[in-house]
Amino acid sequence: AVARAGRVGAFVRTQAFWKRLLRVRRVVFDKTGTLTMENPALQNPQAMRQLDAEALTALRTLISGNLHPVSRSLFDAAGPGLTWTHANVGEVLGSGLSIQIPSGHLWTLGRPGAWDVNAPGDTLLACDGKLVAAFSFQETLRDESRNEVQRLRQRGLEVHVLSGDRPEKVAAIAQQLGLPLDVCHASMSPAEKAEWLTARDHDDTLYIGDGANDSLAFDAALCAGSPITGFSFLEQKADCYFLCH
Repeated sequence: AVARAGRVGAFVRTQAFWKRLLRVRRVVFDKTGTLTMENPALQNPQAMRQLDAEALTALRTLISGNLHPVSRSLFDAAGPGLTWTHANVGEVLGSGLSIQIPSGHLWTLGRPGAWDVNAPGDTLLACDGKLVAAFSFQETLRDESRNEVQRLRQRGLEVHVLSGDRPEKVAAIAQQLGLPLDVCHASMSPAEKAEWLTARDHDDTLYIGDGANDSLAFDAALCAGSPITGFSFLEQKADCYFLCH
């Protein structure tokens, strides 16, 4: 079984996984980077072009070295340039990034509602709580996601999606996957994902995720797996990991 799994790009890290797998009745997926491709496409590059020098430096500083898919997409769009090399970037998992610069200004980058900043868009750049730019992204499902989700359901397994993204984004992915909306849950923090699993797992849940904000959910599930994308955080914590196309 190990040899056959390896030939298709799936690898088991813990021997206990085999017995746990027999008990699985529910498979729960993270969305971004797991069911979808790693890097969402920036839909409004004009928002990047409209940033002044300080805002662009703040953005580069916030996202440099950060492996979240949104950060990587913004990094590619921003291109090379100045950063504040001695600045300490803070991260609130599931919300976003922040930095306090020597002048006293607080720059933040995160989803709407984080740091009390709200506007249309997927990710907001703000200075001292005032919106500077709103970035929108388009996600693309992995080629295999729909077929694999449907195969799991045909085998009688429950399938759920837990995401920190906005409800309309999650609903669009649910439609593409052929899943009912009531099994796809949006606007969830890392702690809320773990709480959801704790309330429903009866030693029968496999959780699949790839980001640092899935770590608590890994702890709450019977067993866990992670796709290997080149930017994964959790393969050393997962019971199994697998290569993505």
